[in-house]
Amino acid sequence: MKRVLLRIASRGSRGSRGGSRRRYSGVGVGGECGSGAVVVGGGEVPKTLDEKEVHKGEHLQMKELTYVDPAGTTRKYESVERLSRRGEFDVVYIIPLLKRKDKDFDVVLISQYRPAVGKYCLEFPAGLMDKKGESVKNTGLRELKEETGYPTKSGKVTVLYESEQLVFTPGMSNENGKNIIVSIEEKESDVKPEQRCDEGEFCEVVRIPLNTFDRTLNETVGRKGWIVDAKVYNFGVGLNIRNLLS
Repeated sequence: MKRVLLRIASRGSRGSRGGSRRRYSGVGVGGECGSGAVVVGGGEVPKTLDEKEVHKGEHLQMKELTYVDPAGTTRKYESVERLSRRGEFDVVYIIPLLKRKDKDFDVVLISQYRPAVGKYCLEFPAGLMDKKGESVKNTGLRELKEETGYPTKSGKVTVLYESEQLVFTPGMSNENGKNIIVSIEEKESDVKPEQRCDEGEFCEVVRIPLNTFDRTLNETVGRKGWIVDAKVYNFGVGLNIRNLLS
């Protein structure tokens, strides 16, 4: 079995053959080194031969893909696609951090009913990039305001981070998008934000302290009987992962 060693290069690091990299460039092939991501396997790059529409609804369509796998075998695969994409991305997820009086932060989440799972789901605010020409940042801030009401008139919001292109359910869909992390500061902490959810959307704002996120998350969903979006749960695990390893 072919063994390929991959190295994740950071800003200003040197590649295995020299040359400075000026930005994070993701995963690059390298030789034996002290640290890095090891990928076992390999083969030819798969390629799609054909796409056939199976079903088209109002918001989604299903396609049957014919592709050649790394071993050279031709296979069929069913894929779901969004019909709302107007540019490069389908959706933007927002991770909002609301600054409290004690200088710590709350993570602002929303709970809304999801018919596909038959339960209320605790999620990050998010929105489809269905307006042509709108940037990831502007879509994210618009959706944040609509779904959570933040920031209020006396508050301000700062975008701290914008991710690279991500995929969210690659086993069944080509849906892609980005995450943004924002900080929110409110001059009046007792002001109740006014949501402006779209027709048919019913979002409940949930604030969870960042410093007790994983524990409070589990307690909240257990008490409410909600289900948790994997992105939210993994965010909590990421905050606590070093404690799990100690």
